[in-house]
Amino acid sequence: MILNGVINLVANNSLLSIVPIMALLWWAWFKNNDQGQSRRKVVVATIIGCIFVGIIFFFLRETQLIFEYRSNPICSQAINFQIPDGINLNIQELCRNAHTSFPSGHAALLFALSFGIAYISRITGVLCMLYSLVICLARIFLGLHYPTDIIGGASLGVGIVYLFNLSFIRNLLIQPVLKWSNYHSPSFYAASFVISCEIATYCSNSGDIIRFFLKILNVFLSFFS
Repeated sequence: MILNGVINLVANNSLLSIVPIMALLWWAWFKNNDQGQSRRKVVVATIIGCIFVGIIFFFLRETQLIFEYRSNPICSQAINFQIPDGINLNIQELCRNAHTSFPSGHAALLFALSFGIAYISRITGVLCMLYSLVICLARIFLGLHYPTDIIGGASLGVGIVYLFNLSFIRNLLIQPVLKWSNYHSPSFYAASFVISCEIATYCSNSGDIIRFFLKILNVFLSFFS
């Protein structure tokens, strides 16, 4: 039961899952040596890639134009998933607020960050990917995802970060960001802090805000229909 409790904590606590990987990108940004400029290019490309991952997943969840809705295993009546002993989950609330299970947003962001770190340090990146895999396996164990959800999410996250780390795209992105950081560092680091916090919460807060304003917009437009 203690082990199950640890699995539950690792799977659902962002401070133990994604925050340590995010912190490594901050470490890479501030580390001073001859490769500082090239590292910062990777950090910027990876963070922008993660932002796009969040945007894509919001689109997939809200529109369901590409993938049909699939409930989490723990919420599926057809599976009748049995919660492991020692796991304290509010299933009714979880299933009421759950998004489509496929693809996994957690896996996408975890592996996107880890893949970006691999450009800076291959060993560290591989270790981050292994750690991300452990977290994703824990989420499968708890019935929060199917294995295919993890594979789909991880593939999407890695693919997007790979795209943004292509040399010509990376070089194009870094120039305005470096100018911003050099000429007005207070606003740059304030924005970086907010973005980091949002990624560290798996982009859940921004999604809630966007949904709220979309509902207001829908009500407003209904008066003219």
